[in-house]
Amino acid sequence: MQAFALIDCNNFFVSCERVFNPALEGKPVVVLSNNDGCIISRSNEAKALGIQMGDPFFKTKALIQAHQVAVFSANFALYGDMSHRVMETLQTITPDVDVYSIDEAFLTLCNNADLTEQGRNIRQRILKWTGIPVSVGIAPTKTLAKAAAEIAKKSAKAEGVVTLMSARLQEAALSRLPVADIWGVGRRLAPKLHAQHIQTALDLRQADARFIRKTYGLPLARTVSELRAEACYSLTLNPPPQQSIVHSRSFGMPMSTLSGLQQAVASYTGRAAAKLRHQRLAACYLTVGIRTNRFRVTEPQYANSITLELPMASNYTAELIDTAHRGLRQIFQHGYHYHKASVMLSGLVPMNERQVNLFALRDTERYDRLMSAMDRLNRVFGGNTIYLAAEGMQKPWRMKSSHRSHWSAIMPVKA
Repeated sequence: MQAFALIDCNNFFVSCERVFNPALEGKPVVVLSNNDGCIISRSNEAKALGIQMGDPFFKTKALIQAHQVAVFSANFALYGDMSHRVMETLQTITPDVDVYSIDEAFLTLCNNADLTEQGRNIRQRILKWTGIPVSVGIAPTKTLAKAAAEIAKKSAKAEGVVTLMSARLQEAALSRLPVADIWGVGRRLAPKLHAQHIQTALDLRQADARFIRKTYGLPLARTVSELRAEACYSLTLNPPPQQSIVHSRSFGMPMSTLSGLQQAVASYTGRAAAKLRHQRLAACYLTVGIRTNRFRVTEPQYANSITLELPMASNYTAELIDTAHRGLRQIFQHGYHYHKASVMLSGLVPMNERQVNLFALRDTERYDRLMSAMDRLNRVFGGNTIYLAAEGMQKPWRMKSSHRSHWSAIMPVKA
C-alpha cells in the first residue's frame, strides 16, 4: 500500500523569526498581517494565552503587553525564502515533492521500511538544515495524512510524527478529530454536517457515500473515500500553468491624489512583472483596480477597475507600468480617500510562444536583456534594489510594518 506523508511546518512565520533570533524560543510570539492589521501566526505559548488566529492587533494589545509577547510584522520575503529551503531539503529525500502551500508539502514514502522512523528522519533533517520544526503525518491517502499531521502537531506524545496506516489507528484518531478539521470540510460546511449528526471525522468516514454525494457533491464524496483509505488524489508534480498574477495591497495611509496612487500602482506592477519573468511568462492583459475603505462607513465610498489589452504579450516593467497608469487615469475620481490598489496580469503565455511584432523585435530583445539584468541584481542584493523611478522614493503609501524584523534568509541550505 502506498504511503503519503504530509510535511507541515509548525507555526511557520513564527518559526522563521525564531531561526534568526533563538532568544525567542519558549516565549510567546505573534506575527501580524499586512499593515499590522491582524494576527496570522502564533507560537504555542501565544496560543496558550488565548490569542486567536485573525484577532485584530489593536484589540489584543493589552494582553500582548501584559504578557510581553514578541510582535513581528510579516516579512514575506523571508518566509518565502525559508519555504524554498524547506522544499529543497525535501527534494534531497525524494524528487517527487508536491508543494501544497508555503508551509506544507506532500510526498510518498517507501512502505517496506519503518514509516514512523522515516518520518522522524525527515523531521530531523529539516530541523538541522533549516531550523524549522515540522509535523509529519503519514497515511494511505492525502486526506488521512493531513489528519495525521494535525494530530502530530497537537500531541506531545507523538513527538511530531503520526502514522495512520491501519484501520484501527485511523478509526481511533478520527473519532477524536472534529469534522471541521478535516481537509475539504472547513468551518462553513461543518454546521450542515452537524445538522446531519456528523460531528467527528469518524462520523463522516462512516456516512452513506451516496447521500453525501447527492447532498454535498463529488468533492466531499471523495473526502469520504479518502477517509476510508481509498486514495482519490495523487501527487501533483506538474501543476497547471498559472492563469493570472495579482499584486494587491492596502496602503499604510489613505491616498487621495492621482500621483500617490500612480507610485503605488507602479510598485505593484513592478512586483507582478518580476514574478511574471521568474516564471518565463508574458501577459496579454492588465487589470488595475482601486477602492476606498469600506469599513469607514462615514466616508464616501468608491471602487472601480479596468482591464486593458497590451499590443503584444509583454513582461517589460516599463510598458506594464505605462499601461497601468493609463488605466488608473481612466478610473480615478477626485474627492475620495483610497485604501487599496491592485494590479492583475492575465492572458499569460510562455515567453517562447508569444506573438512578436516584427517591427519591435530588436527593442524586445533589448528590453529582455535589461529586465534580466535588473532581476539578477535584485536577486543578489535583495528586495527592490533596482526599480523604476515611477515607483517614487518616499513611498508614503507603503504598508505599516512597525515591527518587521531585519532578517533575510541569506544562508546555505545545510547548517
